Amino acid sequence: MTKRFIPFDLLRGLATIAVLLIHLTAPLLGENKLWILALNQATRFAVAVFLMLSGWGLDRTDALDSQLDYPAFLKDRLIKIIPAYLCWSLIYAWANFWLVGEELSLLTFLQFLLLGKTSYHLYFVPLIVGLYIFYPLLSKIADNKYLAIAFVGLFIFQDVSDHLLGYIPYDKVQDYYSYAFCFFFGIWLSRDFQAKLKSFQVYRYGILIYTVIMLGLLIEESYLSGGAVIANTRPLVTFYSIGLVLTFMLYRLPFEKLFLWFSRYSFLIYLSHVLFLKLLEGTVEKMALSMPPLIYVNVVGSGLLICLYLLIKVVDREPFKRWLS
Repeated sequence: MTKRFIPFDLLRGLATIAVLLIHLTAPLLGENKLWILALNQATRFAVAVFLMLSGWGLDRTDALDSQLDYPAFLKDRLIKIIPAYLCWSLIYAWANFWLVGEELSLLTFLQFLLLGKTSYHLYFVPLIVGLYIFYPLLSKIADNKYLAIAFVGLFIFQDVSDHLLGYIPYDKVQDYYSYAFCFFFGIWLSRDFQAKLKSFQVYRYGILIYTVIMLGLLIEESYLSGGAVIANTRPLVTFYSIGLVLTFMLYRLPFEKLFLWFSRYSFLIYLSHVLFLKLLEGTVEKMALSMPPLIYVNVVGSGLLICLYLLIKVVDREPFKRWLS
């Protein structure tokens, strides 16, 4: 049985582009332009989709049934991502703290390293490591329909309680539970994947309509709040992301080579893009350039893509590849 599923490679590429667009448009949300808000919200699926694809991909490797025991399998996985994460954490510690004269002790750096706090986007790596660690537990939940229903029910309850009661009983861990749910959904989707793929084909038009409706509701929710509600862990983001994953199971995108390129270098792009974005934003600010939002997105976005392309050209070879990507 083949483990690779090209539509999900394309979706990973799209999610990588979505990360760039989220961070590119975030500083412009105060401009009160509907298209900026819509673009920012339409791309909010990125983190949830990455988690779903990670859960799906990990489960498709038969991690718990491999010839290695799971701790050894996990160690092998972590060795592939930790060196690059460590190197980029050092780069961001230098750029965000030491270079600008901010104090960052070794102890604080180590704490930031564990939590992904040397830059605002690096939290994803400790998050995915934590979910890898809990994968055996989530896998057992996915195997038991009653536990799976309870797990999903708890996710729905947290959202219902937020809207109807005005609070969440376990508010401090809500975000983590939402992330775990996305990872769990990927694991569940992996089980009997071909059968699920065949079943969903019957509802392909309904799934597409559902995804469009979720996107509309997502944008409306943020618009009605005046742009104040934009978080990645909102229920509508999760429901929209599920719709996108199912849609990509059933439809193929054009420009496959472009999306596959972004998919191939997704980890390096994710780790590095904020550094280049900060440099470009700082250049625009220092030059006192006043640009309309549309021009800003095109100019800074083009500069960001050029920087990433040049970085990949340099890094995509040994020994840089091992340590930076």
